Amino acid sequence: MEALFNASTSTLERRQRQQQPLSLVASERLDRIAMIASHALRVLETPERAGKWLITRNTALGGHTPLHLCDTAIGSAQVHQALEACVRT
Repeated sequence: MEALFNASTSTLERRQRQQQPLSLVASERLDRIAMIASHALRVLETPERAGKWLITRNTALGGHTPLHLCDTAIGSAQVHQALEACVRT
């Protein structure tokens, strides 16, 4: 979770206790991940396959996991393209 939100666990717990919103960067990252996860579920048809695909290194993505690339908008676009390639095959 720390890498996902670019914050320590203690910071995330404190923000939750104090009911503080996520930072803009973390919110955007979470939104990208949610969109990609939803798309992966549609393409791969089961939560198990979609979840596994998101955390498995992918040669089409330079050996990175799809989840890792969701840190940026460009990376998310690459993940989206990789999912679209799954549809075409």
